[in-house]
Amino acid sequence: MTHGGRVGRTARPAVRTLFHDDFRDGLDTAARWRLRPRGGLEHGDGIVRCSSEGLTVTPTGTDPATGRPAFAVTYGQGAPEGGWNDHMKWVALTRHAADGGAPGFDVPATGALTCTVTLSGERHGVERHPFGAAVADPRADPRLGMVSMVMVDLEAHLVFGFALTDSVVYALYERPPAPGRRYASFGYAVPVADRTADRWHACRIRVDEGGGRVSWVLDGRTVLTTDRLGLRAFGRADMLLDHGGAEERVRLRRLACGLGLFTLLDGAGPDGGGLVRLDAAPDFYLAPRDPGSRPQSFVDERSLPENRIWGAGAVLRARAVDIVESPH
Repeated sequence: MTHGGRVGRTARPAVRTLFHDDFRDGLDTAARWRLRPRGGLEHGDGIVRCSSEGLTVTPTGTDPATGRPAFAVTYGQGAPEGGWNDHMKWVALTRHAADGGAPGFDVPATGALTCTVTLSGERHGVERHPFGAAVADPRADPRLGMVSMVMVDLEAHLVFGFALTDSVVYALYERPPAPGRRYASFGYAVPVADRTADRWHACRIRVDEGGGRVSWVLDGRTVLTTDRLGLRAFGRADMLLDHGGAEERVRLRRLACGLGLFTLLDGAGPDGGGLVRLDAAPDFYLAPRDPGSRPQSFVDERSLPENRIWGAGAVLRARAVDIVESPH
């Protein structure tokens, strides 16, 4: 169009910041964040501290041998919630409700929805694990403890994120089990970069193609991408959990962003075996390295308490969380 003798230009769609938190004013659990109760602790197994440097979360327990922070909450095979809930120690998800009232931010029909977390962390006591040769490298093994950021579609039960150990960054891709559902349930931890415990990372999950594709972007570099959402999308060498079920493609609709401290003691290691059978439900675990239906085996088939809590812990640090909608 013309106006006043000048040729006008069509304005480019703007980048929209939907959410920003640098934690300088604390962790606002009334309006911005929802914490998951764990093991009788209303705010989960984490002590929150905020300052001008950002957010720090440490476990509520203490390792009596070292005085360092240690996980205190655990779930056994008889837990009403299911023993596999032992994975989650401390979890915070954004409270925002999308247009339909469901939690999360709507995925745009065009462009991208991204969650970026400036994240760091370290773990303590993992080297004193009780699993012997089943853990080849405690500093790298994510099953013993993870500092994580996630992006979650709570309706589709799909999780995408990054997990930090002391020496490796993993891309997470999970579809946890849900009562009454028989979709394919699995968990992947794909190693994407080396790290040191004092290093900070820009961890970004990007959803585009109208909710049909997800990319994992670490420190400005795309390290993993898939459009096979809901399917066992990556190699079985990086699959930690397989609960069986029928594969079905999923299109993401709305996503929340979150932070968390996790363990994954029932996950498979490089040798294919799990550490602890957290859940005793029949046929709950299949061997992730086997494309058939062979049952999974574990070092500890009974989920003894001393094999779930032994003085290990992790400390999460986050400088900022940003959720952005962009035109491309």
